[in-house]
Amino acid sequence: EVASPSYRLPISIPTSSHHASTMNCSLRSARRLSTVSNDSARLAISISELRSRIDKDLLRKCSPSDCHRLLREEWWLATFLLCYNNDVDVSLAVVTQCLKWRYNFQVEYIGLLSIKHLLDRKMMYIHGFDVERNPILWIRMREHTNGDRDTEKAFIFWIERHYMESRGAPISILIDMMGTTLVNLDYDLFKFILHSLKYYYPNCAQDLLVFESPSMLSASWKIIRTWIDLGHPQLTLVNRESIDQFIHPRFVPSHMGGEDPWEFTMEEIARCIPSRALNEEIIYENGMDKDEKMGAFPNKRSVKFESEDEETTRRTPLMIGAPTVRKPSKGPSSRRSMLPSSLRPLADRRVHAPSTDWGIDRFLSVCPRDELSLARLDESSNDLVDIVAVRNTSDRHLLFKIKTTSPEKFRVRPSGGRVAPGATEIVRVYLQNEYRSTGSREKFLLMALQHDSTNIEEFGELWNNTPQEWKAEHKLRCKIIDDDSSSNGSTPKERRREMGGGGSEMESIRQDLSTLSSNQKILGIVVVFLLLLQFMCILNERSNNASLRLAIETLANANKNTHEDI
Repeated sequence: EVASPSYRLPISIPTSSHHASTMNCSLRSARRLSTVSNDSARLAISISELRSRIDKDLLRKCSPSDCHRLLREEWWLATFLLCYNNDVDVSLAVVTQCLKWRYNFQVEYIGLLSIKHLLDRKMMYIHGFDVERNPILWIRMREHTNGDRDTEKAFIFWIERHYMESRGAPISILIDMMGTTLVNLDYDLFKFILHSLKYYYPNCAQDLLVFESPSMLSASWKIIRTWIDLGHPQLTLVNRESIDQFIHPRFVPSHMGGEDPWEFTMEEIARCIPSRALNEEIIYENGMDKDEKMGAFPNKRSVKFESEDEETTRRTPLMIGAPTVRKPSKGPSSRRSMLPSSLRPLADRRVHAPSTDWGIDRFLSVCPRDELSLARLDESSNDLVDIVAVRNTSDRHLLFKIKTTSPEKFRVRPSGGRVAPGATEIVRVYLQNEYRSTGSREKFLLMALQHDSTNIEEFGELWNNTPQEWKAEHKLRCKIIDDDSSSNGSTPKERRREMGGGGSEMESIRQDLSTLSSNQKILGIVVVFLLLLQFMCILNERSNNASLRLAIETLANANKNTHEDI
């Protein structure tokens, strides 16, 4: 009985001797084979028990790929068991917390767009190998700002893809501290990295190297070392002279004193992510892995940031190497079902808004009427977003196209399309976060025409050749909703309600105001009545006091006369 091919036990199996004089060695080999068989059987039993004890309700929340790894593959559960000495109870607790974290952190839905600003600055990438032939994750800390949570997403983005594609293969992490100051050192980030490597990606990190740390940060590393225990990789400070003990100079960047002139670019991102096929079998050629050669990748893979179906890059797992195919529109109902959960309430309010919130122009209705309210609604992205509902109120098909004064600042999904009679199309407008300060000056123009053509690419020619009575235009201004909670004390959910307050909410507010006005009038009448009642009570009290005073004076005079007579 041997171990499952989906994971490898770190145990060597000796070969038997063919010499009769080595009987004792053969017996020792047999004992070792028996030990390997027992360990493999014990691990297989533990995997089966661990799999059966995972909460079924938790499994229903897992992504399809996580469910497949848990129920059909053995390597993932084996990494937890091997890390915790085959203790099923401890491993179950760690796996449960890991699955909850993956669900809450939305690990598989970290899109390239949410971390593109970090990738553009070459802050984090995978490239090269250490002396033990483990891939290296490079982190340039001078590109990090204390408190920037997108760095955590970028770290998980790379670790997740390496760990799952290579099935738990180790990786070395090098933190480049050149040019950093106290502003760049983030204790919370290091706590997150260490916690993730210990509990969510066990046995993943081989080494944690810190390159050229400034002397002013020496005390900080002493603090960080106190957080490291047996479940963490060893933290090692290296410099230009000692780095070759861990990484061969041909993989050390030239600016760090090495021989590697390679620089990370967005076009090379696919090459930085390991391929499972290449990791299943390592082939050595002239002392170098095929992985080390750029030609080992059969096809150059690329990532399209501006595909028409943006769910591919924003809310679905990144599939690098998959062909980019433009899918036909499935209609508004299908498109609404593909919306991120954070945008669906706003889309529903737009679609069901009262007529007062719609801009109506013959066969075209648009909501909002005249102003886009752009705000951050998706916690996984810093971009600002709003929803536009385009409704066809005629009995003919409608083609539409959306244009803006600054296309480089916005992403519109879809920027054009075909709407069936009586149907409503949902359009998402994203403003990139770096342009939020100037976004309020921009405008949008929605152009629509009635036509039976299905080719939106011919919209410009169709627009020029269509009679004016079959065309419509609608203009929209931009308004930026500030998401700084310190300015108004509101929470993100409250800001989303404020921003997404479509027609139904406005109508509810109007009704509440009317009710409050009526109640105010009633309260005014009650207050006046109470004032009159109080005034009457005061008059009555004064009258009673006067009568009492008169009675007292009369009684006093009578007593005085009586004493005089006596």
